Amino acid sequence: MINIVWVVENNDPGNAGIEVRLKPIAKRLEVFSVYVEVQTYRDLHKDLLDNATIDNKKVFILSKPNKPEYISYMLALQARGCLVGIDIYDNYYSPNMALRYLGVQSVWNNALANADFCTFSTRFLARYARR
Repeated sequence: MINIVWVVENNDPGNAGIEVRLKPIAKRLEVFSVYVEVQTYRDLHKDLLDNATIDNKKVFILSKPNKPEYISYMLALQARGCLVGIDIYDNYYSPNMALRYLGVQSVWNNALANADFCTFSTRFLARYARR
């Protein structure tokens, strides 16, 4: 059994990212005995600050790592021996001038440069990120 910890901004009922993106993927992975658990960035932050034991056999996927502190979580998990990927499933990483102005793309670029792997919702986003 492999465990994936999918880290999200919030895990409120009805969260579209969980309902539309994460749950269908998790259901497909169960066929291969790969199980996904959901954790919030807030809980991950607390675990890291409390120096909680984190199982380095678990794979972490950071959903929408669009804040600089999320990159620090990625690096902290990697320092503990965990594989950490990012999930890009919406338009935060697109050729949009407003997003560039806000600095979102520089955070995404840092996340991409430091991630062990990436998942993408569309081929367009995957091609764009490769550049």
